[in-house]
Amino acid sequence: MGITFEKASRTCRFVPYALLLGVDYNRKDELRFNFATGLIAIHGENLDDIWKALQKERLDGILETENSPAPGAAWVREIILAESQADHGLPPFPSES
Repeated sequence: MGITFEKASRTCRFVPYALLLGVDYNRKDELRFNFATGLIAIHGENLDDIWKALQKERLDGILETENSPAPGAAWVREIILAESQADHGLPPFPSES
């Protein structure tokens, strides 16, 4: 079991739940998945449903899309795939500053 992260370009990365170390969520527009193999950040809107599915280990995929879905639905507008914590180019998460 794991999560497939699929970018709008159709590039995908699958990461098993066994490699998931933790997830940070700012309760607004960003989730950061910390894996033993690196970091994956997603930016979007209405991410609460993704957060809830993750907590129940029912999240199997996240799809980046260019267009917003129906009002109130989760929308992932950007997925950032990084090989390490150092090369993601993101500012520190608010809880880290």
